[in-house]
Amino acid sequence: MMTPGEVDEAGHARYTYRLRVSSTARAALLAEWDRCRWIWNECVAKSKAVHVHNKTTGEKRTCGPAQLDRMLTEARERTPWLREGSSVAQQQVIRDFGKSRAKAHKDIRERLPQRQRAGMPKWKKKREALPTLNCTRRGFRLRDDRLHLAGGIVLTVVWSRELPAQPSSVRVYQDGVGHWYCSFVVPAEVQPLPRTGRVLGVDWGVKETATTTSDAHDLPHAQHGRKAQAELTRYDRMTARRRPKKGQAASKGYREARKWRARTYAKIARQRQDTGRKWAKKAVTDHDAIAVEDFRPKFLAKSSMARKAADAAIGATKKALIEMGRKHERDIRLVHPAHTTMDCASCGARTKHALPLSERTYTCTTCGAVSPRDKNSARVMLVRAGLNPAGAEGLSLDPPSNSRFRAWTCRRGCPLSWDDGTSYGSTSTEQENTREMQSSHAASAVSAAFDDTNLVAYAGLVPVMRLAERCGLARLAAEKVKLTGAKNSAGAAADAKVTSIVAGMVAGADSIDDLDVLRHGAMPTLFGGIRAPSTLGTFLRAFTHGHALQLHAVHRRFLAALATHTPLLPGSAEKAFIDVDSTHKRVYGRAKQGAEYGRFKGVRTLHPLLATICTPRSRPVIAGVRMRRGKSADSRGAPKFVSEALATAAEAGCTGMRILRADSQFYNAGVIAACRRAGSHFSITTGMNPSIKRAVHSIPDQAWQQITYPTAVPDPETGELISDAEVAEIPAYTAFASRKKAEQVTARLIVRRVRDLAKPAVVGEQGELFPVWRYHPFITDNPAQTLQAEREHRHHAVVEQVIADSKASALAHLPSGHFNANAAWLTLWAVAYNLLRATGALTSAFHAKATTATLRAHLVHVPARIARSARRITLHLPHNWPWQHAWTHLFDTIHGPAG
Repeated sequence: MMTPGEVDEAGHARYTYRLRVSSTARAALLAEWDRCRWIWNECVAKSKAVHVHNKTTGEKRTCGPAQLDRMLTEARERTPWLREGSSVAQQQVIRDFGKSRAKAHKDIRERLPQRQRAGMPKWKKKREALPTLNCTRRGFRLRDDRLHLAGGIVLTVVWSRELPAQPSSVRVYQDGVGHWYCSFVVPAEVQPLPRTGRVLGVDWGVKETATTTSDAHDLPHAQHGRKAQAELTRYDRMTARRRPKKGQAASKGYREARKWRARTYAKIARQRQDTGRKWAKKAVTDHDAIAVEDFRPKFLAKSSMARKAADAAIGATKKALIEMGRKHERDIRLVHPAHTTMDCASCGARTKHALPLSERTYTCTTCGAVSPRDKNSARVMLVRAGLNPAGAEGLSLDPPSNSRFRAWTCRRGCPLSWDDGTSYGSTSTEQENTREMQSSHAASAVSAAFDDTNLVAYAGLVPVMRLAERCGLARLAAEKVKLTGAKNSAGAAADAKVTSIVAGMVAGADSIDDLDVLRHGAMPTLFGGIRAPSTLGTFLRAFTHGHALQLHAVHRRFLAALATHTPLLPGSAEKAFIDVDSTHKRVYGRAKQGAEYGRFKGVRTLHPLLATICTPRSRPVIAGVRMRRGKSADSRGAPKFVSEALATAAEAGCTGMRILRADSQFYNAGVIAACRRAGSHFSITTGMNPSIKRAVHSIPDQAWQQITYPTAVPDPETGELISDAEVAEIPAYTAFASRKKAEQVTARLIVRRVRDLAKPAVVGEQGELFPVWRYHPFITDNPAQTLQAEREHRHHAVVEQVIADSKASALAHLPSGHFNANAAWLTLWAVAYNLLRATGALTSAFHAKATTATLRAHLVHVPARIARSARRITLHLPHNWPWQHAWTHLFDTIHGPAG
């Protein structure tokens, strides 16, 4: 059967045909293969000998194709058995060996991880290696529909399809079942198809192999492997019963069982390939452009879905779609799969956390759009590939049926529309009686050029980085960060590199490459010492754990300086709250150090730990961060981290009452002991262990006090909004009673209970026999009244705002494969976050509590043109900027005399 293979960059394709091999031809092929295998093994031996010689003597001998060609010539001269074979096939063996060895050396030079390297060529054993012969044009010919190989080997070809052109080479090989095939390389055919004006988005999955934006083109899971599972199980048992003992020859029955098993697997592979190609042909025929998720299913091999994912043959189907698109001149665009299940195709908003696989419906919390999860992902593919008609002006995903069509043209000039039988477009302005913003000039009268050297896009960096200079960020980095002995001068000018990274993060950079935003236009005129992204990446990768601790010292002292120079923590002299929490940051790089499967099934994460400081009148700032590997327990290293956070709070001016707040993951004796050593109070959720349950159930009914929330809060387990609850207190509860007396803690146990919304109060006509409650206890030594202590503990959720802010800014990615580089990136983000918070505190009461995204939009992302006069630089900012008064106040405050 003919199987057209992949088209390479040279514009060639493979056409594979079955061979009918006589006993004479089979013997000749095997004899030729023995000679080629002997040459391959001689090349392996030669390569190993040269390596050992160079390692022993220090010489630089080579073992390339030229040396191996001379070895082959000498071997053919002295070995008659070798001369009986074709020199063409033998020379091709040397060429293949050279390519394999060069690829292995290239991977070593590039320092790829061991599991990603190709590996040096190995021995080909007679009983394991299947015969494969390669011949160039002078080593074969086609005559009378038969294949004639050099050496007098004549093979009968089963011509299932005509060759489109004269082949340039042929490969003759035997598969695991024992069948022989020949594969010809010919110029690739291009068969353009008529334009359809439609686009398609494709999302890969396991339940359905391909989910598309068109229901008619969805590809259900064919389950070819599952249908043949009974037959495969039978052959597996036959093979297990007949498997020979070690050192004994395999019996005929064992070899037959293996052949039947291999034949079944080959049939399944052909079925999967056929299904994928037929679907790809249909999709390519009906659409001009296709946005395809660039899904790499290899990671599923280590998950519980390994068998079903393998049966789906996602990789083979994606390959068939790309090949079919090239053959028929269709526009196939591969889309990176990151966050495609989290983004909304309607408004572009992203969910806070990744959706679990069990949740099959996507609901956008921003625009309220509800759609099947995979369908939403398929539409996201179109949006990211630039093929979504909703991305054109005035268009929407769900237009009315009477909307007029507005074409949006792809790069090949084809009008695009959703593939559901209708054309989507915008509602006419006459029908809606509205006006839309329009261009004031014709398209032909507008042009663009990136040629102005006096423009900057981030004029807000001028006052922000001036504040960083006033608080001594560069000086602290120069004093504390000492990367001695680093290669490529990575440790030089640490102060300039630290400030460059922080400035890039303030401007919105979330990767190392994005730090290049600092080098546009007139930025080098406004700032000195800006470093290139490659230099900054080398700097981060040179970090070790000790250097990361040096950067933590810079962060702590810089926070203290910010608190001194700005009203960063108003009221900290009376009361301050230190909140500790951890978060999981999903990563996609397989080579990222420390990334492991942790709390979330099938998701590789790193597990940062962070502490924040806030007061009743301020937004939180970051007291400390730690990068940890994905499998780390939430409380790993917590006592020491809590001690450092409390000390940092004291340095930042929190001289009054300090209260540490944390979730139940940090409920342990070490954390509470660290609080007491630092003279701090604590308020920690306990969870419902048996001791807590007994204490809670001992509270009398009359002890519960009714409370009503001013604004409803979400239930942490059900997500339902709660507007009322009841609170009670046990004045003296002893925690950790099983430990020695010095580690036991006696404090207040405050319990909040709410009605269990998962269990309705009325079932049918019968009312509830007794109320069902959900309890939320925490232990504290806060001297405040019960209701006030409960309200202050519940405010611990403010730390989630910082975590959400991080994942929407610099921690959207952890940019390096090196663990300590990511740890340094995390600490520098904390520095940039605190710097923005201090900037907002200096600007206005509104900006003091705004998110960092708002601060960037209002104060940093302000374009400006610079003008020079009398050795002074003037920034000309946009007229009628909505926040010009706030920006001017910030600029004048920071550039005025130091207070």
